[in-house]
Amino acid sequence: MLRTIIWFASVSLFLICVIPLMIIERLVHKKFEEPSWATRFAVRVFVGMTIKFAGLRIHRRGEENIIEGPALYVGNHQGLFDIALILHELGPLKAIIAKDAVKKIPCVHGWMTCFDCIFIERGDARKGLEAIKAAQDLLEHGRSVIIFPEGTRSRGPEMNEFKHGAVRCAIKAGVPVVPFAIDGTWHTYEEFHKVRPADIQLSILPAIPSDGKKSAELAAEAQEAIRAEQERLRAEFAEKES
Repeated sequence: MLRTIIWFASVSLFLICVIPLMIIERLVHKKFEEPSWATRFAVRVFVGMTIKFAGLRIHRRGEENIIEGPALYVGNHQGLFDIALILHELGPLKAIIAKDAVKKIPCVHGWMTCFDCIFIERGDARKGLEAIKAAQDLLEHGRSVIIFPEGTRSRGPEMNEFKHGAVRCAIKAGVPVVPFAIDGTWHTYEEFHKVRPADIQLSILPAIPSDGKKSAELAAEAQEAIRAEQERLRAEFAEKES
C-alpha cells in the first residue's frame, strides 16, 4: 500500500507542476504536427516516473523492429500500466488510441491531446468508426499510431480476441502493422489491486505488410504472432527457473 501511495503522490505532483506548460502546449500544438520537445520531455518524465515508482523491471526485445516511417503498432493489453510502458519503450512519441474514460483524468488527458491521441467510446459503434478514421488520418499524415485491438484490459495472462476493425486504418492508409507482445503487467496492479513491482516482458515483432489483406486476416495474423511470442517468452522463463 505504501508503494501505491508514493506512486500516486509522485506522478500527481509532477502533473500539477507542469500544468502551465501543458496549457501553453495545447494552445500552440497543431494537429498532425510532430509533438514538440516540451511535450516529449513532459511525457517522457511522466511515464518514466510511473514505471520507476511502480517498480516495473522491463525486459525489451526487438527494438530493431521499430520502423522509421508511419505504422500501426498493435499489441495485447494486460494491465493498467501498458500505456506508460508502450509510450516509454516504443521509440519516438507516438499517438495512442485510448478509452474515453481517460478524459476524466484532466492533466493526463491534456498532455495526450498534445500528441494527437485518440479517445474511443466503448460500446458506441459510430464513435468507434470515427476514432478509426482519425487514426487513418494520422497515418496518412506520416504519424504512427498505437492501438490495443482487444478493446479492454484482459487483467490476466490470457488474450481476448482482437477486434479486426481496429487494423482497418492501416489497410486504408497503406502502412504496415507492427505487433508487440506484453507479458506481466497484470501482476503490477490487477492481481492484487495495488501497485506492486513486477518483471515485464516486451517483444516488438517484425512488421506485417497490410497490402492486399482484409482486416480480419490482418488482425488474426498479428494476434497469432503475439500469442506465439508470449508462449516463447513463458517457455524461456520456465527454463531459466528450472
